[in-house]
Amino acid sequence: MNDTVASKIAGTVEAIQNCKRTGNAEWEMNHGDTLDAIEREILPSGAGFDAGCKIDREESTGKRIVIRFNYHHMDDNGSYTGWESYQAIVTPTFGGVDVNVYPAEGVFGGGDFLDYAAETLEFILGADWEHNAKRIAA
Repeated sequence: MNDTVASKIAGTVEAIQNCKRTGNAEWEMNHGDTLDAIEREILPSGAGFDAGCKIDREESTGKRIVIRFNYHHMDDNGSYTGWESYQAIVTPTFGGVDVNVYPAEGVFGGGDFLDYAAETLEFILGADWEHNAKRIAA
């Protein structure tokens, strides 16, 4: 079974934490560059996720990924109604990944949107890493 995008992120986050613990600044930066490329090239950007998604490197671990994003909501007429902030908690399952999306404190949220955002992230994070790695190859 091939690695997923989520397993690559989790492994990279864990590598960064190991580098911090051992004082290896060079490889900490290299691993950080990998996460930057994943954020830029693989995680959702556009179609409401207009500001992209950011991996929370302090809150994430090798067993739990936290992704923060803002979403640009629209009304039924296609007019933008404003930005709202969210966080996604990603955990591994036997069949892939489990993604739960929560509105930031004090944000309205919305059940249908939370399901949509979770499904979008689950599709991307559960995808094969080798296929996606080509998108960020130097």
